[in-house]
Amino acid sequence: MYGLVNKAIQGLVTEKRDSQVWARIVDQTGSASSFISMETYPDSVSFALVGAAAQELGIDAASFLRELGHYWVTYTGSEGYGDMFNLWGDDLRSFLKNLDLMHERVKSSMPQLEPPSFTTVDQPNGQIRLSYHSHREGMTPMVLGLLEGLSVKFSTAMSVEHVVHRVDAGHDEFLLTFPNA
Repeated sequence: MYGLVNKAIQGLVTEKRDSQVWARIVDQTGSASSFISMETYPDSVSFALVGAAAQELGIDAASFLRELGHYWVTYTGSEGYGDMFNLWGDDLRSFLKNLDLMHERVKSSMPQLEPPSFTTVDQPNGQIRLSYHSHREGMTPMVLGLLEGLSVKFSTAMSVEHVVHRVDAGHDEFLLTFPNA
């Protein structure tokens, strides 16, 4: 993964606790204490950081990943990617439909990026069925957090139901319901 992900992990930890907790995580994992946003690191580094961060914060890894997903939306905005959100949709629905296009654009500056893939299908009752495909296992909680963070960013009330699980179908699907639609 790119260092931007590891920097977000660090940012979330230091925001929730402090730099001393981050130092303990670095010691536990044997990782670098800082990362370069545009440099790639083995996925194992990111996963080790998530595991150690969750342990330090007294939560499970899935809960930490969900918080990280929510945090990612504001973090990437503060790291210079906020305008990109605006390029790919004026509202949550259009943004979700353009996730793969956005990732393709990001790959022009991050050529080693291995992003997930998302597809949306509008449902007759105004819901959206969102499919998530990734070669990385265990990241589904982060997607849930991302969806929650995007809901806040776009000021759109939304509930998310995880209706298809990777273990059963090789990918995940979410049913997004918009109560104010």
